[in-house]
Amino acid sequence: MVAVVVSVGVVAALVVVVVVTAVAVAVAVEGKVLFMMVVMMTEVVVVLVVWWLLWLTEVVVVVAQKLLFLMLVVVVVVGKVAVVVVVAAAVVVEVVVVEVVVVVVVVVVVVVVVVAVSGARTKCRKTDRRKYSEKVRDESGVEVGEEVEREGEEMREKRREGEQIERSDKK
Repeated sequence: MVAVVVSVGVVAALVVVVVVTAVAVAVAVEGKVLFMMVVMMTEVVVVLVVWWLLWLTEVVVVVAQKLLFLMLVVVVVVGKVAVVVVVAAAVVVEVVVVEVVVVVVVVVVVVVVVVAVSGARTKCRKTDRRKYSEKVRDESGVEVGEEVEREGEEMREKRREGEQIERSDKK
C-alpha cells in the first residue's frame, strides 16, 4: 500500500515538474525571471519531498520507484538546462534587438543632423552670395562695391605689415 502511494506520489511529482518546467520556460521567455526562480525552487522542494518519501519507505521501494525517481531527477535537470537555454536565447535576442534599435536610432539621428546642417550651410551660402553679388551704393546712388573691396584688401595688407613688424621686434 505504501509503495503504491509513493509510486503515485513520484508520478504526480514527475507530472508537476514537467508542467511547471513548461510554464517556467513560457514565463521566462516573457522575461519574468523572478517567477522562473520561484518555479525552480518549487521543483527542488518537490524533488526533496519525493526523496524523503522514498527514504521513509526504503524497505518497500521497488526498482520501478527508483527508476521513476531517476526520471524525475533527469526531467528536472533537463528542464533546468532547457530553461537556462531559453532564457539565455531570449536575453541574447533581446540584447541583439536592443542593439539593432540603438544603431538604427543613432543612424537616423546622424542622418537628420547631417541633412539639417548641410541644408543650413547651403542656405547660408546662398544668402552670402546674394549679399556679395549686390553692389554697395552710397547715399547718392553710385556703386561703391569695388572701393569697399579695395578698402578691405588695404586693411588686410596693413594687418600683415603689423604682424611682420611684431615678428622682427621679437627677434
